[in-house]
Amino acid sequence: MELPREDFAIFGDLAVLPAWRGQGIERRLHDAVLTFRDETGSVLFADSTDATMRGIYRNWRHVWRTAGGSADRCAPPRC
Repeated sequence: MELPREDFAIFGDLAVLPAWRGQGIERRLHDAVLTFRDETGSVLFADSTDATMRGIYRNWRHVWRTAGGSADRCAPPRC
């Protein structure tokens, strides 16, 4: 996949154990990753077949773009 610029961050495998879910921990981790970095853009790879995760990222104002295969590229609005 070709990224639009050199100063781009890619992160994945953001997960919270079931016992800790529903407390806003994943959102805080997500926001920290995007806030405390030097890059001006980011790409999140996520399973496009997971409707729950798509809904979460949509609520967080991510924009989904197809990257090919079974995953979508999810780019935050600040990118």
